[in-house]
Amino acid sequence: MLDLAAGHPVEGAPSAEEAPILAVELPQLAVAETWGARLDLYVLLGLKQLFAWADAWPGGPAPLVVNISYATHAGPKDGTGFLEAEIARLTAARDAHAAPTRVVLPAGNAQRARGHASLVLKPGDPAQALDL
Repeated sequence: MLDLAAGHPVEGAPSAEEAPILAVELPQLAVAETWGARLDLYVLLGLKQLFAWADAWPGGPAPLVVNISYATHAGPKDGTGFLEAEIARLTAARDAHAAPTRVVLPAGNAQRARGHASLVLKPGDPAQALDL
């Protein structure tokens, strides 16, 4: 499955030396809950492990694209949450000192497009109801 996720055809996929695929598995206790209390820690530990493997790659640090298929359903989804902010910080640091790094996060896995809303109130504005 990782070959397909990495964009390789079923037949004729490149060898591990030509196009390496690294993976970490998160523990069940971390992925079973959806509010992020445990997930954040394990995602960051997994990300740091992938960085370490890619940094030690023969020939120097390897460029890296990381796909994180898990997401929390609570909290902000605008980059200001702890996990998103820490991923951005770690990725920027690796970009600057090792090799290009990109992280792909899920968008809409839970089919909850209507479950979140945003409202900007200026000081003194009355509270407003949200149209859902």
